[in-house]
Parts: sequence; structure tokens; C-alpha cells
Amino acid sequence: MKNNLEAKAILEHSGGKDNLVLLQAVMMLKKANCDYIANEIYQLYHRMNTEKMLSGYDKKLYKKLIISEDRRNAGKKNEHKNKQEIINVMEKTWIKHQSMSQTTMIKKIREHYKVSEKSLLTWIKENELLPPKPPKYTSGELVFD
Repeated sequence: MKNNLEAKAILEHSGGKDNLVLLQAVMMLKKANCDYIANEIYQLYHRMNTEKMLSGYDKKLYKKLIISEDRRNAGKKNEHKNKQEIINVMEKTWIKHQSMSQTTMIKKIREHYKVSEKSLLTWIKENELLPPKPPKYTSGELVFD
């Protein structure tokens, strides 16, 4: 009797009373040699639980996608307050000093503005600011206007 109660408790915990009733019906029908209807009920039980599991998984996945999208959008809003000004300065400087290296430009911009090297590299690439490679790199000063 103790094993039967433990089995009942496990079955109730794993899927509720509806699942317990379905599984008990399957076991009774199998003992009565009603294999066809027992298999039909078991397939119904399996479909119900699969849908229940997948619906929970879908909710978790949907929640994860929403959180991911929110974080991605939050990161886009964190732009440097002088981003456009910095891009304009780099563009004007490279028009006047086409032989200035990217490294020198980044160093000078970082001395004047508090901005990361990674952001500058991204902005240069996004805006296609880098002029063609000259035969020899030279230095120059930033052009503001």
C-alpha cells in the first residue's frame, strides 16, 4: 500500500489530478486487454502534456526575446552627447589633412573629447570617414570649423 501511495503522490505532483486519472485509466485498460483505447488515451495524455510544456517554453522564450530587445534598444540610446560634432570634426580634419593616420586622429579626438577608442572606431567605420591610405602619414591639427 505504501508504494501505491508514493506512486500516486509522484503522479499528482508531476501533472495534476487530470494526468493521474488518465494514467490510471491507461493502466486499467491495459490490464483488461483493451490495448487500442489504452494507447489512444495515452497519446491524448502525451499531447496534453507536450502542449503544456511547450506553452511554458514559448512563454519563457517570448519573455527572453522581449528582455533581449529592450536591452538592445537601451544600448542604442547611450550615445555620446557630442557624437555628431565629433564626426563632423573628423570629417573636416580628414578633408584638410588627408594624410593623417587613424591612430593620430583617434588620439587627438580623445585628448579633446572624453570618448572611447571603440566608439571612435565604430563611428569612423559607420560613416566611412577614413580616407584612402596615403604614401606617407603626416600629422595635423583638428579642424573645428
